[in-house]
Amino acid sequence: MSQVFITSDQHFGHPRMQSDFRAQWGFRSVQDMDKYMVAAWNRVVTKRDVVWVLGDIAWTKNALDTYMPQLNGIKKLVLGNHDTMSNTNYLKYFTKLYGIVKICNVWFTHVPLHSKSLRGRLNFHGHLHVAGDDNFKEPFYYNVNCEYHGFAPVPLVELIEEQNKVAMSWSLKNNATQVVANQLKEQ
Repeated sequence: MSQVFITSDQHFGHPRMQSDFRAQWGFRSVQDMDKYMVAAWNRVVTKRDVVWVLGDIAWTKNALDTYMPQLNGIKKLVLGNHDTMSNTNYLKYFTKLYGIVKICNVWFTHVPLHSKSLRGRLNFHGHLHVAGDDNFKEPFYYNVNCEYHGFAPVPLVELIEEQNKVAMSWSLKNNATQVVANQLKEQ
C-alpha cells in the first residue's frame, strides 16, 4: 500500500544551502549535498508513494532536471517563493502544482499562514530554515523543511500523530487522518 509523505525546501543546486550546512552535515560540495538528499528521499519513498513538496524544490533548471528524475514517488508541488521557473518545467516531474491546499481543516503551504487565518487549524509548511528560524514553534504549525527531518520526506500519518500530541485542543479524530491521506493521494 502506498503512503503519503510531506517535505519541503530541498533547494537542489543551491550553493548557499550547502555552505550553510557544511559544518553541521559535512557537505563538501553542492553535488555532495544534493546526492545525500536524493539518497535520503529514496530510502523512505517507493515509486508508488505520493510525496507533497511544500515549495523550494530546486535552485536552477539544471538541478531540477538532474535530480527530479532520480527521486522516487508520485510528486505534487505547492509552489514556494523560490519556485520561479515556468510551470512547464515543474510539470515534467510533478503531477500537479498548487498555491495552497486545505483538506479536512489542515493547511498545506510553503510559507506559514498568519495565525488569525488558521483559526485553530493545523498548518504544515516549510520556508523557515534551521539557521536562525527554528524558534517558530506554535502548536498549530509544523515545519516540514527537510533540514529538520534528516533531508528525507516524512510520512503524513506520523506528522499528524506527532502534532496531535503537541496541540491537544486540535486533533484529527477517528479516521480523519486516513481521510486526509487519501485525499492528498487523489488531489
